[in-house]
This record gives sequence, structure tokens and C-alpha cells, in this order.
Amino acid sequence: MEQKTILFYYELFFAGGTEHSILKMIKQLYKKYKVIVAYDNPNTQEMVLKEIRKYAEVINLNNIQHVNIDICICCSQRKQIQFNEFSNKVIAKKYFGWKHMLFFETYKDAEYEKSYRDNLSKFICVSEAVKSDLIKKYPELESKCIVIYNYIDVEEVIEKSAENCDLQVDESKLNFISVSRLAFDKGFHRMKMMCDSLDERNVDYKWYVIGKAYTDEIDREIKNMFKGNDKVEFLGYKDNPFPYIKKMNYYVLLSEREAWGLAISESLILKVPCIVTDFEAATYQINNSNGIIVPRETDSYSGFIDNIINNKYTIKDVNYDNSIMDWIKLIEGETK
Repeated sequence: MEQKTILFYYELFFAGGTEHSILKMIKQLYKKYKVIVAYDNPNTQEMVLKEIRKYAEVINLNNIQHVNIDICICCSQRKQIQFNEFSNKVIAKKYFGWKHMLFFETYKDAEYEKSYRDNLSKFICVSEAVKSDLIKKYPELESKCIVIYNYIDVEEVIEKSAENCDLQVDESKLNFISVSRLAFDKGFHRMKMMCDSLDERNVDYKWYVIGKAYTDEIDREIKNMFKGNDKVEFLGYKDNPFPYIKKMNYYVLLSEREAWGLAISESLILKVPCIVTDFEAATYQINNSNGIIVPRETDSYSGFIDNIINNKYTIKDVNYDNSIMDWIKLIEGETK
């Protein structure tokens, strides 16, 4: 039987959560299919493509006339796809949309072109919240929407967490870590508020941040918010954040919104409790035994400090359904 070809399209590859999810998928699917990854934004980071090339062919759509494939998975989040123009270059038997973000909640005036809505066979949503976001905008797409949670290789997370890292943590302190893109919608103003509340209570803590920004300007603006606070340390981008997370008392994600907190799930695999804001998907991931949900809209986090300091957790082994099998069933079913 001829090997099927799967193409993932994402216009800009950066060191973010969506790219992290795409890479994890590719590392599984390349064992069964020929995998191609396409992009067209010149700001794409070569270090991300370098990792992808281990498992897939990488192409810049600006440099080709057309490519013939079986399945196209459109992961685009940031721009409106002009489907007729796109499908002249990427000629597929089936087109899927893979939705990683609350697109219409984030961008109130956003829309999907009609030909894009009509020609995609399925919209694959990473959470019920993403599905709801899409259906609120286009109720007629409900029959095309399915939920498949992002694949997590539990054994890989645990294995990578055992690797050496250059961080020496003072275990007498309360140690926090945030792993995310440096962006204002990731809630760094809330992190500043929480640090202020910890300082007011004279808590001996250290807060580490792993990640980088899209631009140097945003990088500077966020770091300047914590200027003079030697309890906050920005570590930059790390290929493997798991040894760092494993050393912490809490993983913290204070975003304005999240489609699904992949790093939350990965932290819980490492038995690290989480502090997250009350975005919709958080209630599916966090409960009294594994973390704390705090409000997005507040002037202070002082009322949560006792809970943060004194809480004890008994995080059980985290089991995840093998969503790769859901993907393979979908691919095989749609291409018979």
C-alpha cells in the first residue's frame, strides 16, 4: 500500500505552544506517513525548523508552485487563509483545520473566508472551549467540529525531566516557574501583582521564567516590569524545560485565555502543582488536589498567598488518552 502524505501548514514557526504540539504530532505520524511541513512567513525561526527536519520535509510555500498530498492540516492561527489561492498551491484530497486557540474570543472582528469554511472536511479543536468558540461564530460548522486533545508523550516528559540542567534551586525558598512565550496576553502583569503580594507578606521566593518574545521590544517591556526585583529571573528559551519544572513548587500560568494548557498537563505529569487563571479550560485541568485557580480580574492576589504557601497536594499519576490513534483513525477514514 502506498504511503500517504500529510502536510502541516503553519505560516510562522516560532518557539511557542502550537509549534510544540505540531512537533509532538509529527514525531508520531512520521513513523506511518510521509510528513511535510509548510510555512510562508519569512520570520519563521530556523531553530524550530531544524528540529522539525528530523522528522519531516520542510518547504517554504513562497518558493514552490504546487505540492500534491493526501491530507492537509491547516494549523494557521494568525491570518485569514484565502482558500482558493492556498489550494492552488497545496493540492490535497482532504483539508482539515487544527484549531489551537480561542480565535474569535481573541480577535472579535475575525472571520473565516466562506470557501475555507466550506472546503475543510473537519475542524479539529484541541478542547471543548475551542469548539465552543468556533460554533458561536459559525453554528453551521458544528457537524464538522470534533475535539481531539493534544498528544502528550508521558514517558518522554518523564525521561526528559531526568536530564541535567544548569539551574541550582534553593529548596528553602518557595520556587515558581512560568514557561510560555513572553507576551502580554500571557498575564505578566498578573505575575507582577502576585510578586507584589508575595513581597508584602515577606515570602522568601524565587520565580523563574522560560521563554522568549516575538520581538526584542516586547522582550524588553516585559522584563522591565520586574526591573529591580532580584527574585524574578528570566532564563530565556530552553529546548527542554522539564528538568527546570521538576525542581519547582509551582508551575504558574496567568494567561488572559488558553485553549488548553499543554504545559499545565506536562507539569502535572511531573507532580508539580499549578497556579492558573480562571480561563474556561482551566476547570477541566485543575482541581483541589493539583493546583489553584485564581481570578483574571483582580487588583491583588494577597487573598491567595496563604493558600499558595500552605497547600499540600497529592497529585496522582496522570493518564492521557493516546490521541494519536484518534488522528490515525481520522486520517484513514477520510482517505479511504
